Amino acid sequence: RCPDAYYWNSSGSCNPCPAGSSANWSSDRSCSDCPVGQYAPMQGMLQCIGCSRGRFANDTGSSECHACPAGRFSSSSSQSACEACAPG
Repeated sequence: RCPDAYYWNSSGSCNPCPAGSSANWSSDRSCSDCPVGQYAPMQGMLQCIGCSRGRFANDTGSSECHACPAGRFSSSSSQSACEACAPG
């Protein structure tokens, strides 16, 4: 049996869930890609982390969040995109 946040590989040994994924508790000791708006910065994460305000992750399986570009923002956490700033 593998420890938490590890999975059985094809050769029958335990490996940590890779960066960009976390433990999947619905299936026995497997890993799932982080959903959009979340990330896992290193291997062996028990759960993905929501991107902080001002950052986003627009792909599943992200190992990092990106800063909103100039002229755009995200006012809440766990966002998959940034909104355009109002003129002025």
